[in-house]
Amino acid sequence: MSAWMVDKRHVDLLVQVAVEGPHGPITPSNAWHPFRYFMVPARMLREMTLAELKKVEREVDLYGADALGQMLAAQNAASVRYRYEDADGRGMVPSWADAFYEYTPIPPLDPSPTVVELLCAIDCYEYQACETPGWPDTEAFQFCEALRKGLIRHLPGYHEAPWGWDPEEINKRR
Repeated sequence: MSAWMVDKRHVDLLVQVAVEGPHGPITPSNAWHPFRYFMVPARMLREMTLAELKKVEREVDLYGADALGQMLAAQNAASVRYRYEDADGRGMVPSWADAFYEYTPIPPLDPSPTVVELLCAIDCYEYQACETPGWPDTEAFQFCEALRKGLIRHLPGYHEAPWGWDPEEINKRR
């Protein structure tokens, strides 16, 4: 695999989607609720008390946008440096990734990115950020998984699809 640093605007886009949700028509069934994720893998959550769970849950809002972006940039930089450790990532990690990250909202785009494009943006980020050992245990991985799950519910036709498949639903398709 190879790895490179995504552009700062790519990180801004991921943060913005977490804060605002995907743009487009909003209905009661697809409204973007405050986005939350757990910083640790699901297997660890089962053994935690409610007090411990509250410490590892993150609610994403505008006030935490800088910290979220900083975490994503740091994981991407660590991945590049790990992948190219012989060169210590020299010249491959831009200065913005090691400096204080400041979220910059992306102005409205016409057309707005589709849910599929946003899912692709998550996949791209993950591909660049996954080189460190223990990637599935990182906060960045947990964030990406939660954002992906939140966006899937916004795919066209999702809310019209059958929730369960039984003989009656299958017979409708014959």
